[in-house]
Amino acid sequence: AAGSAAGSAVGMAEAADFLLLAVASFACVVGTQVLLTMRLSSPDSPVTYTLALVPLYAAMLPDVIGALITLAAALYRRVKPRRTEEGAEVQAPTCAQLSPALLSLAGYLLFAGTLCLSALNGDGLLDISWWLVLAPAWLHAALLWTRWFFAIRAAVSGHPPPANEEERAAKIGALALAAIVGTLLTVCLLLLSLRLGGQASYPAPFIAAPLFGVLALLACCCSCIACVANAANRAQQNHANGPPPYQEVNDEEAPPPPSCGCGGGDASSASPVPAPTPDPSEGSDATA
Repeated sequence: AAGSAAGSAVGMAEAADFLLLAVASFACVVGTQVLLTMRLSSPDSPVTYTLALVPLYAAMLPDVIGALITLAAALYRRVKPRRTEEGAEVQAPTCAQLSPALLSLAGYLLFAGTLCLSALNGDGLLDISWWLVLAPAWLHAALLWTRWFFAIRAAVSGHPPPANEEERAAKIGALALAAIVGTLLTVCLLLLSLRLGGQASYPAPFIAAPLFGVLALLACCCSCIACVANAANRAQQNHANGPPPYQEVNDEEAPPPPSCGCGGGDASSASPVPAPTPDPSEGSDATA
């Protein structure tokens, strides 16, 4: 009981720390948005692009520090392997175990480098081509596509083997969705590079046109699915509340046929038919 209470207390403390960190990161992102709005709304504002991006750098700092600590500890165990009390050597982390922390750190650094070069170029402290400014973003995109390629190859080949076919299908579906989203973001990055580099002169909202188009298509598909599901639900309710089909009506429940007096039906309900009256002329002819 004491161990479970201590474990629950530790879990609550970790959840509180995670919530506090999430709130702080959200506040930093909001601060960056406010400062960028001030800078864009008034070109004579003392707020520069470099200053406006400082809260965003602070929001990324905990993740960067965590990735650095994980990578440093793994490299230390790889360079200087330790032994257990029995004298057995502890297995050093492999390259596959180091790759997630390394890729995460490289992604954060490339993203921060793109933001830093963009801010310096926007403030006039640098005078270089926007293709060079966005070069770290293109390197980040190439890194993510390389990671996706190896992930999809491992999922298709079944190495490591999945627990069942459902897990394998779910992993392939998630990678296919990631490919669609990655393609859209890559197209947006290309449109942004062409717009800032001077090779094209289209409106700024056109840069996010692929994302807007896919969102509109998804909204249309979801609306159609909702309408079809609502119509099917109403049809099912009407079928459940309506009269049963003709084949399901029993004979004893069927109404009796109307009596028309021309045969059939109940004998007691049928009206008597009068006998024909003999013709007197026919009788006289027969006597003669």
